[in-house]
Amino acid sequence: MPSATHHLAAPSPAIGSQPRLADLATGRSLRLLHVDDDSDLVLLVDRLLSARLPRGSVIDPVANLSHALSRLTTGRYDAILLELSLPDSDGLSTVEAVRSHEADTPIVVLTGREDAELAGNAIRSGATDVLFKSRLSAPLLDATLCSALLDGRRSRGGAETVKDRRESPHYTVTRPSIVIPMLADFRPDTGLVATTIDISLTGAGLLVEGCAELTWDRLVLGIERADGVYTYATAMVRHHGVPAAGWNLGVSFVAAKDDPLSAARLAPRFDPETCQMTAGLPEPVLVEWAQLGVLQPRLIDRVRSCPRCSGLPTFRDACRQCGSVKAEAVQYIHHFACAHVAPADHFDGAGHLACPKCRARNLIVGADFEYLSGPICCRDCNWSGTQLASVGECLKCGHRFVGSEATERDIIHFHVERLDPLAFIEAD
Repeated sequence: MPSATHHLAAPSPAIGSQPRLADLATGRSLRLLHVDDDSDLVLLVDRLLSARLPRGSVIDPVANLSHALSRLTTGRYDAILLELSLPDSDGLSTVEAVRSHEADTPIVVLTGREDAELAGNAIRSGATDVLFKSRLSAPLLDATLCSALLDGRRSRGGAETVKDRRESPHYTVTRPSIVIPMLADFRPDTGLVATTIDISLTGAGLLVEGCAELTWDRLVLGIERADGVYTYATAMVRHHGVPAAGWNLGVSFVAAKDDPLSAARLAPRFDPETCQMTAGLPEPVLVEWAQLGVLQPRLIDRVRSCPRCSGLPTFRDACRQCGSVKAEAVQYIHHFACAHVAPADHFDGAGHLACPKCRARNLIVGADFEYLSGPICCRDCNWSGTQLASVGECLKCGHRFVGSEATERDIIHFHVERLDPLAFIEAD
């Protein structure tokens, strides 16, 4: 599918006939984020827009990308004015970083590099429009911002988004699907029957049945493969319409780092707080997803845990009675000539070995005697025996117990069949 081309045009009298910021029926002031380290340009844009923005509007200036991303995390903006070359970022990566942080907010690039190819690539990377600083004027900036804001509103009202038009091609794919809304606590809501309309590497178009109203924006999408197996991906609703047959949704797939059902969050890991092997989501939540068939529980290990609090223990060979590690076998000597057997320290003859029974001196191991392992003695409780025990100590509560008292617990890894858009694109 050929990609759309973006043509930059110099300011023309036609701008006067386009909608203006003052004509927007917003019912509220606007908040813009201006990202540029050129303080003179920031002041110029502020002067050009001061009389054209709705009353009470604010332009927040920041000088680098990291501060911009921080502002976007803590606040919501109606549009972003963005310089490509910043102290901590340069080129298209600047647009991509902001776009990945703010999926739908219009981005107008203000650049001093008058390069049509660069401008086109900026559009494909996430910008809504591009303006050259040398051609900047109040009417042009007014018309461009107004167009970007109106485009953003249309996308939220159900039309195709600017991001959708920029992204990789959408292929027509009609497949039986299921949409499972994800609640705020990551639990699944009631599943809805759906059909795919199209799909791309970054998202899909869906027709969802049986939904009275749209009260959620995050979902798990399952699409049936040709072999009848459903594969799943977490997605965000980006735009929607309401045809007579159901909800027409446009969704974008969530990156792994933001996916509550990512492989990293599903894999059991040692939790230092509970001293147990746990996944990134509470087990009851995982079980609910498993009951819907999205997750598949698989036994990957079995561990012994504390009988008191279920925390994971460490193990050592220790005294069977008190659990002390100060338990050692006493070493004995067997003297061949007189058959005397006694603890090794009884044969100490002031620098040489001597039998305490027959008084033989300068004994040589192997020729005159052999070492024997005697009973095990505990220096803490005076227990004596022939075998140590495997003793556990809980990492959480400190309880010591004989290993045979430990409770066994299965370690379950919840697996999900990941949706691969290419599989459906190639199949169709």
